[in-house]
Amino acid sequence: MPKSNHPNAVYRIGFWSAVLTASLSIAWAAAFAFQFSMTSQGPRDGVEETVRSFNFVTDMINLVFALPLSWTFVVMMVSVHFFVPEGKKIWTMIGLAFAIIYAVMANINYLIQLVTVRVSLLAGETEGLRLFVSDNMHSIFWALANSYAIQSIGLVFAAWAFEGGGPARWIRGLWIAIGATVPFQFAFSLGLIPMGIALPVLGVWIVGMPLSTILLAALLRHRVPGQRAA
Repeated sequence: MPKSNHPNAVYRIGFWSAVLTASLSIAWAAAFAFQFSMTSQGPRDGVEETVRSFNFVTDMINLVFALPLSWTFVVMMVSVHFFVPEGKKIWTMIGLAFAIIYAVMANINYLIQLVTVRVSLLAGETEGLRLFVSDNMHSIFWALANSYAIQSIGLVFAAWAFEGGGPARWIRGLWIAIGATVPFQFAFSLGLIPMGIALPVLGVWIVGMPLSTILLAALLRHRVPGQRAA
């Protein structure tokens, strides 16, 4: 009995975690675009100015989606690991390991922002805050933002577990494309390339993540009893 139920659980959990990952990545991209349009003048000059002009919606609303995205992404990668053939699980296991590293880094980063930085800004407490605010391009926030580079490395490895045509081929290609942005992500955080190059690179993730996870959901949907295509 456990054996017969196990695959169904994999497909159901995988399907819904992929749907949530796609939805949250789209919501994050929309929130990021909104925030970027509202702060097009660039980072504020000093923590004092950040305190004076801080607005949760225009400064941190994207984190409301980015935090749970890390949770659904890990669950999705666990499901992918159980979904692929036995001979391909080495690739998904490596991908899952990087996914967990990404999630830990992202959770630390976003909880610091939402709890420590937000509350400190609202209270007008600035001592030691410059090391954590996103307006400072050399802050801990940007160091931990490399979590997405780690995530992208994991996707490259997991991509090789998908074989054949149809959605699997597209998922493989999109995850490899996202992985190709890793050098640019690290280069931006190290100050080696400008925002003008980093933004188009970010576009690869913005398009590739929701599209690939929608395709993954479609791939898994046909395996869920009662949800097969007619």
